[in-house]
Amino acid sequence: MPRKPKVNLPLIEVIGVSLLVHVAGLLLLGGITLFEALRQPEPEFEAPPMQEPIDQQELKVKVSLQKSSKQSAPPTHKITVRNLSNLNMPSLTPDMPSINTRVAIGAGHGSGAGLGRGFGSGGLDLSKSAVNFFGIKSSGERIMIIVDASRYMLEDEKGGLPAYQIIKNEVSNIVQNLSPGTLFNVMFYNGNSLEAYSQSMLPATPGNKDGLVKWIGKFNANMSSIANVSNNRDVQDKSVEPIKGLVSHWLKAFQVAQELNSDAMFILVSDWQWHNRFFTEEERLAYLASVDWNEEEELAWKEGVKNARAWLNEENSKRRAKGTPEKIVHSDHALISELKGIGVIDRKLRMKPSQAFSFDEIKEYTEDIGRKYAKQFERNPTETNIVLFLGEGEEDEEEGDIEQFKRIARENRGKFRVLDGMKALKNVSQAPSSS
Repeated sequence: MPRKPKVNLPLIEVIGVSLLVHVAGLLLLGGITLFEALRQPEPEFEAPPMQEPIDQQELKVKVSLQKSSKQSAPPTHKITVRNLSNLNMPSLTPDMPSINTRVAIGAGHGSGAGLGRGFGSGGLDLSKSAVNFFGIKSSGERIMIIVDASRYMLEDEKGGLPAYQIIKNEVSNIVQNLSPGTLFNVMFYNGNSLEAYSQSMLPATPGNKDGLVKWIGKFNANMSSIANVSNNRDVQDKSVEPIKGLVSHWLKAFQVAQELNSDAMFILVSDWQWHNRFFTEEERLAYLASVDWNEEEELAWKEGVKNARAWLNEENSKRRAKGTPEKIVHSDHALISELKGIGVIDRKLRMKPSQAFSFDEIKEYTEDIGRKYAKQFERNPTETNIVLFLGEGEEDEEEGDIEQFKRIARENRGKFRVLDGMKALKNVSQAPSSS
């Protein structure tokens, strides 16, 4: 039976201890090596070399100061904005009004009132005002209001003088609600006559507002003041084709509003109106001959005018006796046309011809005027809002006029609407009724 080998226990213990010592030593040396590798060396500083002293004479610099003979003006910054309601979607065009960041604030008491009036919580805008012009809502910093004062506005179908009083109250109310920093002006026109409240744009101070209310009261106040407009304002540029300054009615006011650099104009007009070409006597006779207007027709026309005016005088005598408003007509042509319709005047009577500028010529003129002053004042053409005040049931007869006014408003970034008679006028009036 073989013998079992004897295990040497002391030798095994010596080997185990030796292994443990070596492992511990390796761990210690590895830790020291890792620590030295990670530790950043201390920065060493070296004193800079000594600089040689600089002679004070070398530090002297000769400076030549030249006094400016002209002080330059601070640059004017412009911000362009656009009323979103005027965007024609989906065609987005860059036709946006240019608004100068300069705030125009009039002097006088109350100039701090009306901050941001009518514009919600979008911040303070001291120079801009919201306007509700007979149902057209817009805004501007330099606002021009233009009102037709002709006999066209006073016809029976429109409500006569009582309707015109509502119009004046409304315009006064609009001005009273302008912010103090807004510049404004108001013009009334009749034919070739244009009367402006001021020769320039005015700040909307309490004094200027109250003065406007007093001034506006004289227009069409009674029968003796009908269409009485003094001509205190003319266009400055009479070279623009094709009319060359021979402007009348709303077209004349349109040009003056551009010349005064308004950024939003509001026009109340009764009709497209007859924009006459102005002739010398020789040119007039030549024109009548070209349309076969002879002496016999001239005599018949004069007789027709005489009879029409006699009828009108008799009609108004009856109205005065009844205490009702008198009948107002804007021209002999209009009266004769009306009387031919009811058989008072012979329907065969030929209306005397008169040559006027065409729709296209007037449209071209408004475009040229808009471009001229947009370039001069470095802005877009003035926003042009138009309200056409017609008599009840007159809208169908004026379809051509309506389309032309729509074109002018649209192409000048404005709005257009029709008021049909006294009822429609009252519906859009925001002003309190006068006593």
